[in-house]
Amino acid sequence: MTGPGRSGAVASVYASHILGAAFIPFGQMIPEIGQLLIIDTARSSGATLRRAARKYSNHCPVVLALWEEPPRVKFWYEKEYINDRN
Repeated sequence: MTGPGRSGAVASVYASHILGAAFIPFGQMIPEIGQLLIIDTARSSGATLRRAARKYSNHCPVVLALWEEPPRVKFWYEKEYINDRN
């Protein structure tokens, strides 16, 4: 199990703990283990996950994105505040 970028790494580590599967840092060569799960938290165009699937194509990857963008997912630190001074 692996995931591209920071968000993919967090999601794949979390899933590996739940599923009891091995986490493999993205980009590392993988021994012949069979099928590989590639996870990312959000997908906008899908280009990152397509590149990841091509990189590990010899492992018959299953690709999973948790959110589809748009609409863009806004996290708590991106909240827009209303200015009450008007």
